[in-house]
Amino acid sequence: MVRQLLVITALCAVASLAVLVISGPGARIAAVTGTAELANWGFDTGGGESSSDSYGAGWTTGELALGEATSENFSAEGGFRTSALCFDDNDGLDAAAEAALGTSTCAFDSDVDGLGDAADACPTLFTSWLTPLGDGDCDAFLLARESFLGTNPADNCPATGVVSGTPGGGANDEEPDAWPVDINDDQRAGLSDILAYIPVFGTTGPDLPYKARYDVNADNNVGLQDILMFIPFFNRTCTP
Repeated sequence: MVRQLLVITALCAVASLAVLVISGPGARIAAVTGTAELANWGFDTGGGESSSDSYGAGWTTGELALGEATSENFSAEGGFRTSALCFDDNDGLDAAAEAALGTSTCAFDSDVDGLGDAADACPTLFTSWLTPLGDGDCDAFLLARESFLGTNPADNCPATGVVSGTPGGGANDEEPDAWPVDINDDQRAGLSDILAYIPVFGTTGPDLPYKARYDVNADNNVGLQDILMFIPFFNRTCTP
C-alpha cells in the first residue's frame, strides 16, 4: 500500500501542469494542461488565485493558470458548476476580436470550413469552399477578381434556381451574375456552365469573341485553366 502511494505521488509530481480534482462521493479526476479554462471543473474564469477557503480540509491549493476557485462554486457534497472546458485556439484573434466576429474562443476554425478564423472573411458561415479575406460575399472570389469578371462582389448567389426552387432558375437572366462559376444563374456550378464556354474557348482578349466573364483565372485567355477553376465547385450549389 505504501509503495502504491509513493508511485502515485511520483506521477503527480511529473504532471506538474496537471490539475487533479476529486469529487465525492465518487472520484472525478481531470488532467488539464496549458492555459485551459478550468470552469468545467468548478473554477471561475474571472482571474485570480485559488484560496484555502475554496476547499474543505485536506485540499491542496495553488496558483491557477486561469481563474480563481471560490467557495460558491462548490456545494456541500463537493459538486461542480457546469461550464465548457476549452484551450487557447491559437487562431491569432484575441477575445475582443472573437466577440466582435461572433467566433469561438475555443476553436481555430469556428465554421469548420478549413480556414482559420483570422484568415476567414466569413468565419461563422460554413461553406464548401474557402472564403479568404477580401471575399465580401463569401463566394470564394475576391473583390478584384469579381470586378475583372464583371460579377457582383456583393452577391454570392442568383435569386432563382435549383436551391430555392423558384421559376426562372438557369435562364441566365440575372445581370450581373452573382457567382463567378454559375454562368447560367441556376445556383449550381455544373456541366451546363462549362458547356457555355464552347463559343469563347481558346480566345484571347481584348478582342471579341473573348469575354472577360469567362476568364475566371484573369490571364486574358479563355481556356483549359479557366475550366479547371471549376473543380472545387463542381456540382456544388450556393444559397441566396
